[in-house]
Amino acid sequence: AKVALSLHNNTLEVHELTGRDSSSVSQVDLPGHRHDIRSLALSSDDTMLLSTSHTQVKLWNPRSGACLRTLASDYGLCAMFTPGNRHAVVGTKTGGLHLIDIGAATLYHTEEAHDGAVWSLAALKDDSGFVSGSADHTVKFWEYELVQEGEGGEEPSNEA
Repeated sequence: AKVALSLHNNTLEVHELTGRDSSSVSQVDLPGHRHDIRSLALSSDDTMLLSTSHTQVKLWNPRSGACLRTLASDYGLCAMFTPGNRHAVVGTKTGGLHLIDIGAATLYHTEEAHDGAVWSLAALKDDSGFVSGSADHTVKFWEYELVQEGEGGEEPSNEA
């Protein structure tokens, strides 16, 4: 007899059962997260979905469900796309803000923003920046700053 198992780490295994013994016949790793998903962010044009978990940020095509890119990261708790959808911000359990270049699929800067977990991010209505809320009981306002290529990319500056 054969049995298929769907494991908590997104692995699908097929085992052959013979008497009291079993042997693995095949194994498939699925493209999802290996840990609980903590946040989702949809780009403003609905063409990209970002998900965060314990050790990864994943970028998805929401129409096909295909995982486009996977990045190593700290424990992501919240996320948002910046105006234009070329960058994203991820708030982490350690109080950092990860800045991600979507096109290059790189985490290019981490700002040590708070002394506690960053639980929430919200874009400012005028698209000039965003707000972060933390377990350290602070709310900080961040302003986007355009930096020329070679100077470190687009980074927020804290105005709190």
